[in-house]
Amino acid sequence: MKWIGAHIWKFISRFHDDVYFENISNHGADPDTFLSMDVDTGKVTYRTGAEVLSDIGAGNGDITGVTITTDSGGGSAASDTGGSADFSILGANGVGVTNSGTTITAAAVPGEIDHDSLLNFAANEHFTQANITTVGTIGTGVWQGTAIASAYLDSDTAHLSTQKHITHHSFTADIDTTKTYVGMVDADSESTGTTGIDMPLVFPVASKLLQVTLRSNKNLSALTYTWRLETQATGVGFATGPTIVGTQSGSGPAQTGHTIYDFTTSLDSGDNVVDAFDAVYLSLQSSGATANTKYYVTCVWEVNVSGY
Repeated sequence: MKWIGAHIWKFISRFHDDVYFENISNHGADPDTFLSMDVDTGKVTYRTGAEVLSDIGAGNGDITGVTITTDSGGGSAASDTGGSADFSILGANGVGVTNSGTTITAAAVPGEIDHDSLLNFAANEHFTQANITTVGTIGTGVWQGTAIASAYLDSDTAHLSTQKHITHHSFTADIDTTKTYVGMVDADSESTGTTGIDMPLVFPVASKLLQVTLRSNKNLSALTYTWRLETQATGVGFATGPTIVGTQSGSGPAQTGHTIYDFTTSLDSGDNVVDAFDAVYLSLQSSGATANTKYYVTCVWEVNVSGY
């Protein structure tokens, strides 16, 4: 059937086969309406442009591309514009990525973090126990390490292995320049010889003479006094006499003061060591005349009691 010109058809028409349109003109601009067909009934209708745009905005349209931009920037964005958009979001060492439905969570994994690789890592701020050799002042804390050796304790600290022992001696004499032995056991028992019973002390353990302190009732500061530590070794007869162990000298005291003679350092000669069971003697000698003088002598000893 063929018509020439225009034909107006007022009745419902149904087509049971393909329908073709020829010579369809281009609208030339965005149309306000669109033809559409119900796929169930085959009915041809129209829809406005606003309705079509509304359906697209409501998510009823097709997604034609997905782009994911990360901290790397847009220049290296991940993009997929064809087919199913499949991406993998994976955590690097120290970072774990999980998801619950559409929620993706990235979190740190402490067990995988190497502190040596951190951006602010500084090797000189990290020390192992073996490399700690110097520390500052320790203000608080509880020491639970190995025992501290006696050599590293302050000299004022009491040591269980040693103890300080003080002896006091006094006498009156005009000794002038004569070497005189102090009576170590009894007061006013000075002598120029060593045979008196009051002359020596006997220590049952190894000991040291640390210092001698001298006071007097006269001004002796113009004189030099020489002190000698002497011992009679065990196994040697007393008739042999003691042997000088160490010598120390210094100015005498003023009448209003005192003088300390240090036997631990800068001795004139020898040392300050006394062996166990030695008989210990102490002598003094003036560099000049003294007149009759009262001498007050105090000795400080270190006694080794580690075996007790």
